[in-house]
This record gives sequence, structure tokens and C-alpha cells, in this order.
Amino acid sequence: MKPSWYARVALIVVALALPLVFRSDYAQHLMIMTGLGVILAASNRLIIVSGAWFMGMAAFYAIGAYGVVMLRVHVGLNYWISFPLVGFAAAGVALALGYGTARVKGIPFCLLTVAFVEVVRLSIVKNPFLGHTALNCAPPETILGIDFSAKIHYYYLVFLIVFLTLTILGLIDRSPVGAALKTIAQNEELAESVGINTVRYRVVTMAVCCFFGALAGALLAPYVAVTGPTSFTLTTSVLILFYIVVGGVGSLWGPVLGAIFLNLLPEILPSKAYVQNILYAAIVLASLFFLPDGLISLPVRLRKLFARGDGRYGRA
Repeated sequence: MKPSWYARVALIVVALALPLVFRSDYAQHLMIMTGLGVILAASNRLIIVSGAWFMGMAAFYAIGAYGVVMLRVHVGLNYWISFPLVGFAAAGVALALGYGTARVKGIPFCLLTVAFVEVVRLSIVKNPFLGHTALNCAPPETILGIDFSAKIHYYYLVFLIVFLTLTILGLIDRSPVGAALKTIAQNEELAESVGINTVRYRVVTMAVCCFFGALAGALLAPYVAVTGPTSFTLTTSVLILFYIVVGGVGSLWGPVLGAIFLNLLPEILPSKAYVQNILYAAIVLASLFFLPDGLISLPVRLRKLFARGDGRYGRA
């Protein structure tokens, strides 16, 4: 077993033990919301790996949340049936969006995805069945005797989806598909010249990633119980991008680290809102300036720093 596997097993054990150590409702709430952030950021990162700066994940987060509410309330489906259905619906929407914007690149593509978030948000707000009233969503139905109205049980449900998301995205990232996406990002013309169908790779990747983004929304709706459009604005997409960039785009673990860091950061800052916002922004900017490759690169930078220090002492 490689050393990396020891680290992964240790992380899984720690994640499973956390709600048993931190039993307060607020601590478990932070863990659940951090888990949702990890799903969104890890999914969004794989699209960025292909060279497309995607800012539309908040829209698919909304599709998942509102989709699961509508299927349960108006269609009468069980949560466990609605849950994968909204993921597939979001993947279908992502396919349409991907093919519609297939030849758009760079900043225009980014702006189109920003506009898409606003289209989805306004569609919710202006729809009398969705935006005019808050929508209630009951906890998932009991399964195998597990009551998901308890936060600790819901945490383990979120953990399971986080684990599946990271496993599948990690397999894609390390596969020939991941190598093709990185080639497309570096030189699209070269990728096409060696037979890589750049449109197909980007569009299918977007569909897979938005599937998981919608699952995060489907987890959010029954957890918060009352769903409203304020959770799915452009600010949400920007925050997801912060998770990725602060953590590091180069590794799947970058968004994980970024989501954990930025979700827990407000807890150690002063409680006054304006002071907290200023310090939060300053810390984010400092991390981007001093660690352009993200927090994930910090151990490597520290090793190099200590190696230089040892060299100086040796010469002395």
C-alpha cells in the first residue's frame, strides 16, 4: 500500500470520527455545509481543468434543490428516487448549455455562465410556484431505520456523497480523460490535431460535474427545510471559485482544502460583521498572493524553505 493510501485512510477515519467528537448542533452544521462546499468545488474544478472558467455551478445547485422539492411535493416521489433524478436532469441541462456554448472560450464563456446563473435565479424568483413563497422540504424518508432529521445521520449521508464524488472525479482526473482535458486546456489546436474531440470532452465533463453539483443542492433542500433563491446567487458561484483557487486548481485535494479553510475561517475571526468581512477578504487575498498555487502547495513551499535554510547553515 502506497503512502498516499495511508493518508487517504487516515482522512476517512478522521472524517467519520468528527461528529462523534464534536457533538454540538452548530459544529455538525458546519461539517455538513463544508461537505456541500467540497462537492461543489471539486465538481467545478474539473471543468476548470479543461480550460473553461465555469461560473455557473450555483445554477445547478439551485436545480438540484428546487428539483427535489418539486418532485417530492408536486409529483409525490420518494426522496431517494428524486435524489438521482435531479442529478440526471441537471446533467441534461448541462449538456444543452455545453453544446450551446461549445465554441465560446475565455472571458465570453465565463460571462455566459454568469448570465446563466441569473437566468435560473430569475426564473425561480418570477415563477409563482417557486419564488414568491419559501418552499418547505421534509427530511429524507427513513431508510434502514436511520432517521435523517438528526444532524449526525445527515452528516454521514453528506460524507457518503462527498466520498463518492471525490472517488469518481479522482478516477476521471487520473484517467486518459483527465490527461485529455489538461491537454485541451494547454493547447486546444494541438489536442484536436491528435484526434481529441475537444467539444465532446468538455461537454461530457460539464454534464458529469453538474450532476454532482445538483446532488449537493438535493442534499441542501431537506437539510435547511426551507428553500429560497438567496442561496443560489452569483455570490455562491464566486465563493465556489474561491474554494478552488485558494485551495489550488492543480490537485483534486485543493478544492477540498479550500472549502474547509474558507468555511471554518469565519469561526476564528471577530464576530462583528464588517470586521469579519474585511479580514476574510484580506486573508483570501494574502493566500492568493503568497500561495498562487493554492494552500495545497504549502507543504512543498515549506520544505523548500527549510531546505534553503539548512543549506545556509551548512555553508556557515
